[in-house]
Amino acid sequence: MSAPAEGIEAVREGMDVIDPSGDKIGTVALVQVADPDAVTADPQPDLPADDTGADPSFPAAVPPVMPGSVAGGPAGLGVGALGGAPGGAGGAGFEAPLGGSARGDEPHLPPPLAERLRRTGYLKIDSKGIFRADRYASAEDIDSVTDVVHLRAVRDDLLAER
Repeated sequence: MSAPAEGIEAVREGMDVIDPSGDKIGTVALVQVADPDAVTADPQPDLPADDTGADPSFPAAVPPVMPGSVAGGPAGLGVGALGGAPGGAGGAGFEAPLGGSARGDEPHLPPPLAERLRRTGYLKIDSKGIFRADRYASAEDIDSVTDVVHLRAVRDDLLAER
């Protein structure tokens, strides 16, 4: 057994997850580190806005550029929208993650709870048992990490996937 570490950064997919009583509640299916800039439904009152709600300090919307085109030019020039060689940033082969995480629309929770977890970081726990819902543990729920993840919260106190 390795020395205890703290924090979500030490957690890896496939690790067992243990509650405070020592019971295994599942294995780590996904680790998502904190993203303090995650998109939320909360208003940002410190940004100036005009009557439309737009921030006047930002330039007007820029029309989208399709892959294979050059900004303001015709398509079919064979260079990625952001320039550079194919396969480079914006070139062929570039794939942005879908939704709010590296795994699409995770976490599968009501929006306010999902937004909070995205900002603080979380683990998705593959629960034991065929009829058990997977659970989400926030970074604050982690007590320590050795070769397993030790939580401060019991299984029933964790958020259940919907």
